[in-house]
Amino acid sequence: MSRRRIGYAKINDYGATLTRNETINQIRLWPAILERSKNGTVSTKYSKPGSIFHIDWLRLVRGPVIHRVTGCFGNLERNSKKSTGNDDYNISPILSKINGILEHHRTVWRRHTKGLLYASTYNCIRSGGEEIILEGINFGVGTKQLGAPAHVFINGRPCKNVVHDVEFPQKKLSCVTPAIPKEEYYFTDSFVEIRNGKFPGLIDISRSLRYAKPPPVPVEIKLSNTAARSIDLSWVVGGSVTDQMTQTGFIIRWREERLKHWTNSMVVGNITSSTSTTVRGLMSNTSYVFGVASLTENQNDTSWFSNLDIYGRRNIVEGALEGKISTFAIGKTLVYDLRFVYFNANFTQQHGPTDKRSSIGPRGIMKGEGHYGLILVGDANIENCNSSSFCCDNYDVEAEMCIDSSSYTCRVTPFQYEYNEKITHSLNNSSTSLLPGSGRIVQPLHHSESFIYENFCGPALRLTGSQQQQRGAAWYPRQLEVSEGFETSFILRMSNPSSRCKNMDDIYTKCRSRGGDGIAFVIQAEQDVAIGNAGHGLGYGGIKNSISVEFDSFYNFETIEPYENHISIQTRGWGGNSPNHSFSLGSTTAIPDLTDDEIIVRVKYLPIFDASELMKSSFVASPYVSKLLFNEHDPNAISNWAVLGLGMLYVYVNNMSKPVLVVPLNLDATLKLNKGRAWVGFTAATGTHSWQAHDVLNWTFTSLRLDSDTLIKQ
Repeated sequence: MSRRRIGYAKINDYGATLTRNETINQIRLWPAILERSKNGTVSTKYSKPGSIFHIDWLRLVRGPVIHRVTGCFGNLERNSKKSTGNDDYNISPILSKINGILEHHRTVWRRHTKGLLYASTYNCIRSGGEEIILEGINFGVGTKQLGAPAHVFINGRPCKNVVHDVEFPQKKLSCVTPAIPKEEYYFTDSFVEIRNGKFPGLIDISRSLRYAKPPPVPVEIKLSNTAARSIDLSWVVGGSVTDQMTQTGFIIRWREERLKHWTNSMVVGNITSSTSTTVRGLMSNTSYVFGVASLTENQNDTSWFSNLDIYGRRNIVEGALEGKISTFAIGKTLVYDLRFVYFNANFTQQHGPTDKRSSIGPRGIMKGEGHYGLILVGDANIENCNSSSFCCDNYDVEAEMCIDSSSYTCRVTPFQYEYNEKITHSLNNSSTSLLPGSGRIVQPLHHSESFIYENFCGPALRLTGSQQQQRGAAWYPRQLEVSEGFETSFILRMSNPSSRCKNMDDIYTKCRSRGGDGIAFVIQAEQDVAIGNAGHGLGYGGIKNSISVEFDSFYNFETIEPYENHISIQTRGWGGNSPNHSFSLGSTTAIPDLTDDEIIVRVKYLPIFDASELMKSSFVASPYVSKLLFNEHDPNAISNWAVLGLGMLYVYVNNMSKPVLVVPLNLDATLKLNKGRAWVGFTAATGTHSWQAHDVLNWTFTSLRLDSDTLIKQ
């Protein structure tokens, strides 16, 4: 019995010699007899023409031809079979803003409206699982009854779940891409092969698919907005337009300059070069090296663009491809965000950021920290600058005159100046400042040579003199970040107290020197010229949207104070603050006498609750705290702490390692902050029957920019 074999003879390379509408109308068969060679093998080399052959059947079947492969997150279309480098694409760029500021973009791919004949897809997920669509002709019927579904292979691996289109089974089908093993780390165009399901010898191969490759290197890495614990970064996306459209994010790496290997990193979304992101939680006064690499990730996972925080950060998507890291950028953090070693006329002036490099930060803040001067309100002034004494910074005691023409001077005029926001906030090194309050003029000496100066300016910031019913406030004119933690240190001095005598029958029976009323360190987001009530209001009572750490030296029974010498944390949220201890988060009297000598104070806020503090004697949570924990309908808009979480505020006096008072606090939920920022400063006040001078001798402040979430330790 003779054997029957099915053979395949390629009689036409489609598109090479026939046009689309032509048909084959003649076939010539040339029979041949195959003979064995001397070693017994069969070879066409030994074939010769034959005279007869037997044909059982003859069928002409067109083989499949691939025109288009689409479906991955990157599709290029054209009218020619081979790419000419001018491929077209149809995309919808979507630009969104995080927090209304930080720009983030993604690309949505669409079928081209021009109906181009050929297409290829790229940026396919290397782990596979993506549905791709093949379009062309002669794909087969696609059903088992009439034939069989086509077989599709990518680089020799089966493309699974082949499904022919119901309406056009010969022209369109879909399948699910296979994964590329990790050891096959290549990024060239892949071979897409289609085979007729019934006649597997009918095939077509097209290089119309490319798996994802590492994205290009970012360029022009820039540092800006330098602070003590943070630096902002921006960069420009590298590579071609089509490469850029495959990027889903970036990974930022950094280390101390003295180290050789990266120690920290964070992932951000596809943020644009017009804004920057912030690297937080850095150490102060430290040089860092920064690098940025692009990421290509599975765009079917929507977390790459939907789960971003206010800094554009997110977790990395599993299977991400990381490109080469950029050229390094080096920057050094500041020692402090704010530092007054002492206070003189020059230090009230705005000198701007220490590092002049600036950009639009992710929360809309521009410029770094440095020295932005002071805004003095009410009776606040520089020591030795008052109605009876003019001063200059470089005063020569022996010559009894100001000797440096560039020295800043301070004098008080007999009339009040209206607060001029434009002048106060645009001060430069040599500008005249009309500070709000009792007519202070601070300016360089050469503008006021006709005045007689009698003393040095400073070295203290005098919030009030030792007089009745005074109130003063001093604010740093630039709002500082407080919601992510801060630490501030300062030295306070209360001196020259008044005396009060008890008498009976017009005879003094007991006299005592005890001044009033005290000083407060205040965080507030109302206005930069805010000032509160005098007397037991300590200059902060009545200031809305504020929290104060009061250092109260005088007993006022009407405000339910525990003792004349105490520290208390006071707030009413968005409402006007009050010294009444019904609104105290906690207080303590276990402190040195605030009026006895200079006191060194440290105040620290951490947005993290430390349960180990609960059993210590310094931890206090007043009954008022319980109201804030489960607060649902507070008219002053203090949010529910139990839902939003707790942090802690620490107060230290003289001993900088052991706090005298620790209270629970969620600062961001208590005040209506400006993107996490607020004005910080001091207030003080004297009463009708008791008074004293209230001075601040020095002051440092650092925003901690604590960063515990979404950091990836390497």
